[in-house]
Amino acid sequence: MQIDLLYTDNNYKLFPLEQASPKREWMDKYNNINNGYAYRCLPLTMANQSGWLMRCPVNFSAIYVQDDVYQPSVEISFEDDNEARAYKKYIHSLFGNGVVTIALPYLIKTPSPWCVWARGYPNYYKENISFLEGIVETYWLNFSFTYNIRITEMNKKVSFSKGEPMMFLSLINLESLNNSNINIKSIETQPDVKKEHDDWLYRRLQFNNDKNRPTNSWQKNYTKGPSTQGTGHYTSIKLSCSD
Repeated sequence: MQIDLLYTDNNYKLFPLEQASPKREWMDKYNNINNGYAYRCLPLTMANQSGWLMRCPVNFSAIYVQDDVYQPSVEISFEDDNEARAYKKYIHSLFGNGVVTIALPYLIKTPSPWCVWARGYPNYYKENISFLEGIVETYWLNFSFTYNIRITEMNKKVSFSKGEPMMFLSLINLESLNNSNINIKSIETQPDVKKEHDDWLYRRLQFNNDKNRPTNSWQKNYTKGPSTQGTGHYTSIKLSCSD
């Protein structure tokens, strides 16, 4: 699927996007002490890489100071004066409640009915920060959108470093989602599914109760994929960014 990112600023180095990595710093640390358990969770690593990452392009700090609707609620300061001149019109405080607004200098165009889901980096945490989420109908939008993060504690400075994760863009099909329904019923109504689940549960209990198994052993259920013939299975996401 072709997605167009159209810069409204001639400086293409402002807020660049890159393919997201399956790696996370906390998962690397966990990997070193617990036989890689964090990276064994395929749903976790798939979520990590299922979109594009925008890194913070500049060093700056922000303090949530007040909620007067006529004044910025966040004081923002840049580490470098030259960078401040380049970025202060893009990183600012427009709303109350400690919200920092990032005005993206580009339009994103997607095929209908695909939309951009702008949110925080999956499985990533920053103290005193809530990464807000928004679904943008980029298939018809002819203007840029903003991304917002919220400082959760007043009078406590938050520092943002150049290169740290700032925003994550993934895609969602609203047409399919809008016609979706969860049908709640007993597993007994689907004997084939129940048999597969019971077989899995039996093997799982045997595995967990085996006191003699090596500590680094694992069943690889997610990695191996489905037992049903013809069912698709993915262990990675292939994305790209190109000029």
